[in-house]
Amino acid sequence: MKHTHTGENRELWMMGHLNECLNVRGLDMSLKGSAIHTEHQLVPHAMVQAKPSQLERRLMMTNAFEKFGIKHLSASSLNLYTAQPSLWVGKYLLKWKDEVGAGAWRGSAVEAGINLALYDFEATLEQCHSKALELFEKDAMGDCDEKVDKERASILPMLEQAIPVYREAGKPVRTQKKILTWIDGVDVPLIGFVDYEYTTSLNDLKTTHRIPSKPSPAHCAQVAIYEKATGKKPSLTYVSTKKTATYEVEDIEEHWQQVVRSAKAIQTLLTRSETGREALEIFSPDFSSFYWSEQTKQNATEALIYV
Repeated sequence: MKHTHTGENRELWMMGHLNECLNVRGLDMSLKGSAIHTEHQLVPHAMVQAKPSQLERRLMMTNAFEKFGIKHLSASSLNLYTAQPSLWVGKYLLKWKDEVGAGAWRGSAVEAGINLALYDFEATLEQCHSKALELFEKDAMGDCDEKVDKERASILPMLEQAIPVYREAGKPVRTQKKILTWIDGVDVPLIGFVDYEYTTSLNDLKTTHRIPSKPSPAHCAQVAIYEKATGKKPSLTYVSTKKTATYEVEDIEEHWQQVVRSAKAIQTLLTRSETGREALEIFSPDFSSFYWSEQTKQNATEALIYV
C-alpha cells in the first residue's frame, strides 16, 4: 500500500488505513460520526482531512518498523543496509551484539581533544591530549592489544593536525547537535548528531589512517541528511596522523536520493517479513567485507543453519 496520497481520496484512504492500523494492533478504536473516538481521547475529524503531521503519520500508518521495535533510522543504519543488508538484519532485527572497535574509541577521543581546544583557546596541545586520552582509556580499560596501542598512539599526532584547522574555523555554535528529519512515505524519522554546527554551515569529523582523495559516498549520505534537516552547507574533515583534508559536499540531492532509496527498501523488507530470520533468508552474507567481525560471522552462520 502506498503511503502518499493526494486529492479527494486522501480522506477515505486515511480513515480506512487508520482502521486497518488499529485493527492490526487490537485496540478498541473506531470511527464514529465526525470524529475518531478512542478510549482515551477524541481526535477531530478535521485531523483526518488535513495532510498528516509527523505525529499523526506515526499514529495513522501501519508501521512496519514498530513490529521490530525500530523507532528511527540513522545514517549508520542506512549505510550498513546499503553495504551489507544481511548484517543489518542481524544487528537490527536479530539483535546481534558486536564490540565497538578501538578505531571508534580513537575517533571519540580525538573529537574530545578538539572540543577542548575550541572552547578554550588557551588550552595547550598537552591538555587536549590528556583530555582525549582520558576518554580513550575509559573505553580501552587498560587493553594493551596491538591494535588498541596503535590507536592510542595515533591520538596525539591527529590532534596536532586537527586543532589548528578547527581553531581557524572558529568556535562552533554547538557540537553534537541532534537533528531529525522525515522522508515522505517512510514511517519513522531519520535522526543524527552533527559534530560541529556553525552559523551557515556544518562539519563532520572523520579520523582515519588514510586520507581519501574524495569523500566516501557513505559519509556524503550522512551529511546529506544533516543538510536536509538544517538547510546548512555540509563539509567533511578527514584527519590522519600526518595531514587533514576538508571537502565541501556537492550533489546533495543525489546523495539524499540514495538515503531515500535505502530507507524505503528497509521499510519494504520489514513490511514483507514477519521475523528477523525470515528477513535474513533474503540475503547472502558477504563475509569478505570488513563490516563483518568474527562474532557476527559466527552469529550469521549459526542463524542460517536453522532458518
